[in-house]
Amino acid sequence: WVLYLSLSATVFVAFLYSWPLQALLPTYLKTELHYDAGQVTDVLYFAGFGTMAGCWLAGFAGDRFGARRAYVYTLLASLVFVFPVFAVGDHPVLLGVLLFVLQGLSFGVSGLLPRYLGGHFPTAGRGAGLGFTYNVGALGGAVAPVLGARLAEGRSLGGALAGLTFAGTLLVVVLVGCDVPGRLHRLRNPDAPRDHLAGEPGAAAARPGTAGPGAAEGAAPGAAPPFG
Repeated sequence: WVLYLSLSATVFVAFLYSWPLQALLPTYLKTELHYDAGQVTDVLYFAGFGTMAGCWLAGFAGDRFGARRAYVYTLLASLVFVFPVFAVGDHPVLLGVLLFVLQGLSFGVSGLLPRYLGGHFPTAGRGAGLGFTYNVGALGGAVAPVLGARLAEGRSLGGALAGLTFAGTLLVVVLVGCDVPGRLHRLRNPDAPRDHLAGEPGAAAARPGTAGPGAAEGAAPGAAPPFG
């Protein structure tokens, strides 16, 4: 239950940082920047294509650098663009470009999150475990717009969205980067693999001198990189 609860909480925070912008961006553009319907459409067009490009990038980056490492470092890069998006003001083209990059790095890369979740479950129960934790955590998407609107009371909506996006992203970086759910699970089950999808270290060493999957020269048996 510790693993299920902690993974659900991680997904909850991931939805919490991404969905306020998804849900309240049109409201922000119309009420604070006073964009007309055409300008709002153009900006959302850029944002949508940024998300699509981010999904493509996430797949290649995950294969090249490892899912957890790619997810964490891409989220860290997205933080550079959070406050500029809400500080650029009445410059639709520049805002569109910034949103394209932010959505790609922040929202598009979330395609790696199910891979991270799936690595915590053995094959026999992976479908149920992934389905439960992801969909319970997805309730963060329902809470996010309400929380964003509540935070905007007495302050600008843009400032509330920027703060919520930045803080939520940082929290996800800590939870996933340090593999907090996996560490909590291994406190109760010390023999649990770090990543079921990667296979057990040394499992392929059928012949003497054959290195197991992911083995590196000089690495201790069972060692794993901090963001791998």
